[in-house]
Amino acid sequence: MPPDVRDSLAAVDLVVCKVRSRLERGDLLTSWQGDLMYRKLLGDRTWNTKELFEDIISYFPCPVTALRTCKAPLAIGVEDEARKKLDKASSSWMVNGEYGMIQFCFPPVLHDLQVSGTMIRVDFDEEASINRMQEICKR
Repeated sequence: MPPDVRDSLAAVDLVVCKVRSRLERGDLLTSWQGDLMYRKLLGDRTWNTKELFEDIISYFPCPVTALRTCKAPLAIGVEDEARKKLDKASSSWMVNGEYGMIQFCFPPVLHDLQVSGTMIRVDFDEEASINRMQEICKR
């Protein structure tokens, strides 16, 4: 790899590490607005609507709020009963721009992350997560 490309990539990696470190402090709230940003937040993947927002966003290092008008066939965290009502009201509710979503996730504190082959195992520290949330609520 040419030295100038290597140096540029190293600088980008340093910035990413600094940003992630700042976000991990837990005193910030990130807001994602719009359908495009929502899709990016979810990795532009097709998810089952029953998947929990908290589970999919658990990789993010700080609290996340997502606000969007539904214009793409992508939605998570929708309970069965709500999905049935929406489907009955409009079969195109996910794409017609008439419905919107506001979702929030307070990510848990990571305890352990193991990657082997095609499997990823993530364990969270429940007690530390609760303590962090209580600390922030006191502010």
